[in-house]
Amino acid sequence: MSWQMRESRYFRIYYQDPSDLVRLTHHLFKGGSKETAQRIKKSGVVEDQDLRIYDDLYEETMNLIGMRNTERLSIRIYPSYAALSEEYERLANRRDSIIAFYNQRVNVICLDAYATRSVLGHEMVHALADQIFTPDPPVEVQELLAAYVQARI
Repeated sequence: MSWQMRESRYFRIYYQDPSDLVRLTHHLFKGGSKETAQRIKKSGVVEDQDLRIYDDLYEETMNLIGMRNTERLSIRIYPSYAALSEEYERLANRRDSIIAFYNQRVNVICLDAYATRSVLGHEMVHALADQIFTPDPPVEVQELLAAYVQARI
């Protein structure tokens, strides 16, 4: 199956099946606008204005850590945890227990369609650090910032 793409202010969001975009977007709205979450779930359609949930979360993440970036990033939504894990194993050449990951080589946040706001916020921190710092801060520093955001989103 080929990748489809939708764009928001800050992201290019890739998915193979529209139901994966629906599932993740619905899940992200559940913590905020329950009406929008229900509409998305019931209709099975993600409108262009619904993509603001990704941008709003990115804005919240940037505000929490006091960093700004306007460069567009990518999010790749995998249909399942198994598909996500398989991609991680292929890219990393090792098997680790992951929930999501940021692929620094191609500036893409990778997660499955069941990810939470806090997991996406965590990965957004890694993407921000990669875009802002040269050289990248140590992994331990990035994880501290990411854990801080994850606990507050």
